[in-house]
Amino acid sequence: MTNHLHLIARAKEKYKLSQIISDFKKHTTREILKELEKDNRKYILNLIKNSFSKKKDYQNQIWQRENYPEPIINEKFLNEKIKYIYNNPVKKEYVAKQEDWLYSSARNRILNDNSIIQLDNPFE
Repeated sequence: MTNHLHLIARAKEKYKLSQIISDFKKHTTREILKELEKDNRKYILNLIKNSFSKKKDYQNQIWQRENYPEPIINEKFLNEKIKYIYNNPVKKEYVAKQEDWLYSSARNRILNDNSIIQLDNPFE
């Protein structure tokens, strides 16, 4: 999506998913800021710096603090979530078909196109 991310993820044994998500947010924030600075996107950098919704003492917060995790306990629920995620850009009328959203795993499942995103089996 243009302003948020839907993600189905799991942590392998001995790892905490909450820490993985925290690390993901830190890493992607640094990388996004680097790209914005490189492209001289001062307006966007200023918006980020002056955001009123960021954590206290944080200078550059891109991701919202809250996550809305839902444990996936069976394949039926997983498929419901996948359907919801794939339909999001179609519902917003960004694309006509699920597989047209470039950075969606819908390309993998519908077109068998693994050139952008590699998927793991969630139940392995």
